[in-house]
Amino acid sequence: MSLATPEKFLEDDLKHSPLRSQGCLYQYTEIKKLQDGSTVHYPRVIGERDPENPKHWRYGYNWEEKVNGVWKGRSIGSIPYGAVPLIREMQRQSATKDDIVAFIKRAKTRTPPNSKPVLPTNAPTAVVLFAGGGGVETGMVQAGIRPVVAVEHDPSKPELSAAIAHTHHSQRL
Repeated sequence: MSLATPEKFLEDDLKHSPLRSQGCLYQYTEIKKLQDGSTVHYPRVIGERDPENPKHWRYGYNWEEKVNGVWKGRSIGSIPYGAVPLIREMQRQSATKDDIVAFIKRAKTRTPPNSKPVLPTNAPTAVVLFAGGGGVETGMVQAGIRPVVAVEHDPSKPELSAAIAHTHHSQRL
């Protein structure tokens, strides 16, 4: 359930407006009834909700498109809050609705930053010399390459090499 419905879509005078097919980004809170009977609003915020802070709201994107001569409402909800400023900028730059929707779909399907990608068993392999903290291997994995051996050794700085090797091993995918 949404507390806020974009008023733009409720007005009759928008029937021929470009906004009808362009779409709008809107913020809302979700109301949930808990098992104990209490009602809470999500996302939960301590104190006042800041209208400019994307973390204080859930966001949706609504638009209408003509299907067989009839206007149909479409929407995408639960937009990742990190994508909201970019969507606003796309709207300011007059991006098309299709570009905005494609961007939102990509943002929703991205893997979280802490999840490790799963490579197929037939992924190409590589040996990495001067491995450092593991950034090269991370990039390789994201590109679909499986690092199998990584070497980091500096005989002039054994403590530093050990610290780098420990960091690399703990970050290893």
